[in-house]
Amino acid sequence: MPDDLAAQPWDLFVQPDQRTCGPTALVVARMLGDPAYAAYVEGGSDLTHARTVAGDARLKERFRAETMAMHARVTGLADISGHAQIPWPKAFGTPPWAVARQLSATPAADGSVAPYSWHVARTDLTAGFERLLEAGDAHRVSSIFIGSTWVPRHVVLVVDRTSAGTVRVFDPARGRLSELARPAFTGRKVGIAGWDVPWFVVTPDA
Repeated sequence: MPDDLAAQPWDLFVQPDQRTCGPTALVVARMLGDPAYAAYVEGGSDLTHARTVAGDARLKERFRAETMAMHARVTGLADISGHAQIPWPKAFGTPPWAVARQLSATPAADGSVAPYSWHVARTDLTAGFERLLEAGDAHRVSSIFIGSTWVPRHVVLVVDRTSAGTVRVFDPARGRLSELARPAFTGRKVGIAGWDVPWFVVTPDA
């Protein structure tokens, strides 16, 4: 695992409520690509220093505030670039097109940005997983909407891919990383936060 991923206090990056998995993933995505923003959320602290209970509590509160602000932004009248967007009820979480708009303005580790699009994965799971691998090859994050057979319910962030052909996934519900293999994705057995079926992927354009 890359050092910048291993150093993250993932257990502190937990969604504040049942509706903010998408915004939580988007805040983490920005932190991974924007050191200045990460330092702001961390309160200017250096994560190489020993963690303390008080320090963790402050970071959790700042992270919560940023997540709630992100939720307001991605469901509001204007996106991060100031362009008009159709507002979305917060009670329904975050739609995939709003995630795509936000990630299109979110830098990768090299500071560059790329346009993102959302794709229906449920009807072609093989193609959906390939998109996630391609995003990893380009050193960019991506996102998966997962749920039950009937409805998408949860948003997770793919932070990179491994040499074994799996992808590393951040789960906002639990604040942890796990590996997701192709058979689990294509077999509708994702097994993250109790949800198994991939519905959409949000990935950078080729």
